[in-house]
Amino acid sequence: KGVLEIALVDFSGEIIALASEQIGTPSPAEFAAIVQGHLDVLSVRHRLLGQRFFGIGVGLPGSPRSRTGDSWHTVKELPDWDNVPLGQMLGEALGTAVLLENDANAAAMAEYYLSSAGRKASTVVVILLGYGIGAGVIEDGRMVKGGFGAAGEIGMLYPGHLPRPSTLDLLAVLREAGCGIESVARFDELTAGFEAVVEGWLDRAASQLEVLVNSAIAWFDPEDVVFSSPLPASVVERLAERLNAMPLCWSPERPGQIRISALGGSAIALGAALLPIHAATTLVAG
Repeated sequence: KGVLEIALVDFSGEIIALASEQIGTPSPAEFAAIVQGHLDVLSVRHRLLGQRFFGIGVGLPGSPRSRTGDSWHTVKELPDWDNVPLGQMLGEALGTAVLLENDANAAAMAEYYLSSAGRKASTVVVILLGYGIGAGVIEDGRMVKGGFGAAGEIGMLYPGHLPRPSTLDLLAVLREAGCGIESVARFDELTAGFEAVVEGWLDRAASQLEVLVNSAIAWFDPEDVVFSSPLPASVVERLAERLNAMPLCWSPERPGQIRISALGGSAIALGAALLPIHAATTLVAG
């Protein structure tokens, strides 16, 4: 929450650089200025000729108002981003094409391109436990968008005013128990002594996710179901273990296991960075 993650990749998808900064809740213009500052520094540091970029992708919490993605329903912390021509505004400010994508779809894009298991699978379902909870589905190399561009908006199944299986929810539960944690930074250090609280949250989150995961398996018949989250891998692994011990509806001929992403908190930024390349190659292939 309030953190900007920037990833720079080359045309082959190789990671050139990762950077992060606590930025609060900037307006689109302020956000563009911050991004431009990072791009200027990265251009010099990595000797990018003429500081030219093929394109910029942005992953954000929210859903598009239409399949074109011209404007968005954004979270309450970003009121200046809601229902405005966001892509156009950022593109004009940054001087290059800007592609916008939901954060869960961006995480799914990263998993597809940067995970060997994701690349081998024809259908990948990525469940993002981040600001809220969302999902991204990749089918034969193409992102499933839905009729109105909002496929994977599973957060609507878990109203925000009620307990839900998300990173922000776990942090809120820990604070209610007296833990002084504000973000996932230094999670293990700050939650020392609150292990029982974390385990209780994992039990509840697993029970909330069981029907959701079974629905994903039934609807999409995926070869790969992935949990992606900025939470420490040890926490997400324990959540996956709980789900894998439940009666999930994998086919007996194709038994599966939920796995956790190795990309951690960088998944959204990496997937966003890959969006321009994906858009260009999908256009050529299609």
